[in-house]
Amino acid sequence: MAGARYRADHREEIRKRAARYWQTAPELILCAVRWYLRYSLSLRDVEELLAERGLEVDHTTIWRWVQRYGPELEQRLRSTCAAAPETAFASVPWARNPVSLEL
Repeated sequence: MAGARYRADHREEIRKRAARYWQTAPELILCAVRWYLRYSLSLRDVEELLAERGLEVDHTTIWRWVQRYGPELEQRLRSTCAAAPETAFASVPWARNPVSLEL
Protein backbone atom coordinates (compact mmCIF):
# COMPACT_ATOMS: atom_id res chain seq x y z
CA MET A 1 0.00 0.00 0.00
CA ALA A 2 2.86 2.36 0.75
CA GLY A 3 4.29 1.78 -2.72
CA ALA A 4 1.03 2.82 -4.38
CA ARG A 5 0.89 5.97 -2.26
CA TYR A 6 4.48 6.79 -3.22
CA ARG A 7 3.69 6.36 -6.91
CA ALA A 8 0.61 8.59 -6.64
CA ASP A 9 2.57 11.26 -4.78
CA HIS A 10 5.39 11.02 -7.32
CA ARG A 11 2.98 11.35 -10.27
CA GLU A 12 1.36 14.40 -8.65
CA GLU A 13 4.75 16.00 -8.08
CA ILE A 14 5.75 15.45 -11.71
CA ARG A 15 2.40 16.87 -12.86
CA LYS A 16 2.88 20.01 -10.76
CA ARG A 17 6.39 20.52 -12.11
CA ALA A 18 5.20 20.08 -15.69
CA ALA A 19 2.23 22.41 -15.12
CA ARG A 20 4.63 25.32 -14.64
CA TYR A 21 5.33 25.24 -18.36
CA TRP A 22 1.71 24.99 -19.51
CA GLN A 23 0.09 28.20 -20.61
CA THR A 24 -3.38 26.71 -20.27
CA ALA A 25 -4.97 25.15 -17.22
CA PRO A 26 -4.93 21.33 -17.29
CA GLU A 27 -8.70 21.27 -16.72
CA LEU A 28 -9.27 23.22 -19.94
CA ILE A 29 -6.94 20.94 -21.89
CA LEU A 30 -8.81 17.91 -20.60
CA CYS A 31 -12.13 19.53 -21.47
CA ALA A 32 -11.03 20.29 -25.04
CA VAL A 33 -9.68 16.78 -25.59
CA ARG A 34 -12.83 15.24 -24.14
CA TRP A 35 -15.08 17.36 -26.38
CA TYR A 36 -13.10 16.41 -29.47
CA LEU A 37 -13.06 12.69 -28.71
CA ARG A 38 -16.48 12.23 -27.15
CA TYR A 39 -18.71 14.34 -29.36
CA SER A 40 -16.90 13.91 -32.70
CA LEU A 41 -16.47 17.64 -33.11
CA SER A 42 -14.01 19.09 -35.59
CA LEU A 43 -10.93 20.82 -34.24
CA ARG A 44 -12.31 24.16 -35.40
CA ASP A 45 -15.59 23.47 -33.57
CA VAL A 46 -13.65 22.87 -30.35
CA GLU A 47 -11.65 26.02 -31.07
CA GLU A 48 -14.94 27.96 -31.35
CA LEU A 49 -16.31 26.47 -28.13
CA LEU A 50 -13.18 27.48 -26.25
CA ALA A 51 -13.28 30.97 -27.81
CA GLU A 52 -16.87 31.37 -26.58
CA ARG A 53 -15.54 30.66 -23.11
CA GLY A 54 -12.77 33.24 -23.43
CA LEU A 55 -9.84 30.98 -24.33
CA GLU A 56 -8.12 31.73 -27.64
CA VAL A 57 -6.51 28.49 -28.81
CA ASP A 58 -5.52 27.50 -32.33
CA HIS A 59 -6.92 24.27 -33.74
CA THR A 60 -3.40 22.88 -34.22
CA THR A 61 -2.78 23.27 -30.50
CA ILE A 62 -5.93 21.28 -29.79
CA TRP A 63 -4.68 18.60 -32.19
CA ARG A 64 -1.39 18.45 -30.30
CA TRP A 65 -3.29 18.08 -27.03
CA VAL A 66 -5.35 15.24 -28.49
CA GLN A 67 -2.20 13.48 -29.70
CA ARG A 68 -0.48 13.96 -26.34
CA TYR A 69 -3.29 13.38 -23.83
CA GLY A 70 -5.85 11.32 -25.79
CA PRO A 71 -4.16 7.93 -25.29
CA GLU A 72 -3.61 8.64 -21.59
CA LEU A 73 -7.25 9.65 -21.18
CA GLU A 74 -8.40 6.48 -22.92
CA GLN A 75 -6.15 4.33 -20.75
CA ARG A 76 -7.48 5.92 -17.56
CA LEU A 77 -11.08 5.48 -18.65
CA ARG A 78 -10.57 1.85 -19.60
CA SER A 79 -8.88 1.05 -16.30
CA THR A 80 -11.51 2.75 -14.13
CA CYS A 81 -14.68 1.76 -16.00
CA ALA A 82 -15.61 -1.87 -15.53
CA ALA A 83 -17.51 -3.61 -18.27
CA ALA A 84 -21.24 -3.74 -17.61
CA PRO A 85 -22.52 -7.22 -16.88
CA GLU A 86 -24.66 -8.76 -19.59
CA THR A 87 -27.51 -9.21 -17.12
CA ALA A 88 -27.69 -5.50 -16.31
CA PHE A 89 -30.84 -4.99 -18.38
CA ALA A 90 -32.43 -8.38 -17.75
CA SER A 91 -35.27 -6.81 -15.76
CA VAL A 92 -36.21 -4.34 -18.51
CA PRO A 93 -39.05 -5.71 -20.70
CA TRP A 94 -37.76 -4.29 -23.97
CA ALA A 95 -34.36 -5.89 -23.38
CA ARG A 96 -35.86 -9.34 -22.81
CA ASN A 97 -38.24 -9.18 -25.75
CA PRO A 98 -36.66 -7.83 -28.97
CA VAL A 99 -40.05 -7.96 -30.73
CA SER A 100 -41.29 -5.10 -28.56
CA LEU A 101 -38.81 -2.79 -30.29
CA GLU A 102 -40.46 -3.19 -33.68
CA LEU A 103 -42.71 -0.36 -34.79
